[in-house]
Amino acid sequence: MTLPPIPPSDLLKRLPGYYRRWELTELVMPDRYYFFEAAGQHEDGEDLFAVYIQPADLAPGEGRLQ
Repeated sequence: MTLPPIPPSDLLKRLPGYYRRWELTELVMPDRYYFFEAAGQHEDGEDLFAVYIQPADLAPGEGRLQ
């Protein structure tokens, strides 16, 4: 299985904190590109993720992934 390429760092901004899988649905907004990165496990064993998001202030078509 081939993984998608990691987006350029100037395209995405990291949201502060780490999130559980069930919290990710609360973060997602339409018309944005997201990158989720595994960030270990909470002490209760649940997986944690770092979240990177395309900033809203990018002009339409600017830096968007195709």
